[in-house]
Amino acid sequence: MICPKCGNEMNEGAKFCRKCGTKQEAPQSQEAPQPQEAPPDKGFCANCGTAYNPAEDAFCLNCGAKTTGTPPPVSPPQPPVLSNTGRPKKMLMIGGGAGLLIVIVVVIIIAVSSGGDSDYYTPTPTPAAATTPATPTPVPQPQAPAQAVTVLIQNNTSDMTFTQLYFSPADAETWGGDYLTGFDMMAPTQYVTLTFSAKELKESRYWNLKVVDYLSFNGGEISFSSDIDLWEVTEIYINENANGTYSLKCL
Repeated sequence: MICPKCGNEMNEGAKFCRKCGTKQEAPQSQEAPQPQEAPPDKGFCANCGTAYNPAEDAFCLNCGAKTTGTPPPVSPPQPPVLSNTGRPKKMLMIGGGAGLLIVIVVVIIIAVSSGGDSDYYTPTPTPAAATTPATPTPVPQPQAPAQAVTVLIQNNTSDMTFTQLYFSPADAETWGGDYLTGFDMMAPTQYVTLTFSAKELKESRYWNLKVVDYLSFNGGEISFSSDIDLWEVTEIYINENANGTYSLKCL
């Protein structure tokens, strides 16, 4: 079959020339050609899907559309579909068996831990260690002297000579005897020492002091209610203040 326009030799039944694309008048008695399957490394028409040779056919032999000259698309290989009898099923069975084994082991451990007496494991609480309250450290208390104590008493006044000196427990209602009996008088800057027995100190810890002056120009008596601690004091000074009053200093 020859193209009437360009004279190119055509395949029998071709509707268009592969060289110039001229449509061919098919004989009335001839049947319409069927699309041919593309041989290896052939192209397919984008318009009608008919196979063509990219090296020779510039136009589709069936519809006359211009060809692209590219080889047919190659479909990517599909991964093989494994049947139920294949390896994955075997691996699934192995994995499922291992999971079941782990569950069984866990159940056995829980049963052993609970002793088999209950459905749930209840840990036994550890009793808290008993704490012993701290014993407070006792504060040492002063003890009464076990023997007699000697106390020095000095007159630091400027114009009084004490002729009598009295000591009495702080809670006593009356004064005791004169402690200067048998001693010299206490002129200014003079001092005497008095001894208190352990019995006296045990009966009373705090004492009051009174001195009497009958010889000086302004004689009289001076009483000191200062709760002298004879458990601790060993020296007593009778001082004259700048305003004419008197006070005690105990050491």
